[in-house]
Parts: sequence; structure tokens; C-alpha cells
Amino acid sequence: MRWQELRQTQLLTPEEVASILKLGKSTIYQMVKRGEIPHILINHSVRIPANALQKWIEERISLPS
Repeated sequence: MRWQELRQTQLLTPEEVASILKLGKSTIYQMVKRGEIPHILINHSVRIPANALQKWIEERISLPS
């Protein structure tokens, strides 16, 4: 990833991701712990890059057959 793209990446808190996905905050923390959702740790604080979350969601969209 280029520096300019990295600078534009928004980091979301688990609470923000829970609101976006309409899930509980504890569910997001469990998903992070199991490595199911992309995340980074900054001094024990979990952050989810918005662009990685968008890609993660897009990869899970099922289209009608």
C-alpha cells in the first residue's frame, strides 16, 4: 500500500464496526479474537481499517443463483 493510500485509510473502533454491521460490540471483539475480521492492534486497542472492512463485506456477499 502506498503512503498516500495509507494516510487516507480510516481506522474504525469495534463499537463503530458493531454499529455498521448491526452486531453487538462483544461479537466484534470475539470475531477479532478468532481472526475472523481484519484488524490491527495499537497499544492493545483494536482498530479495523475501513477499506479492509469494506473488502471483507464484499467478499461475503452472496448473489442469488
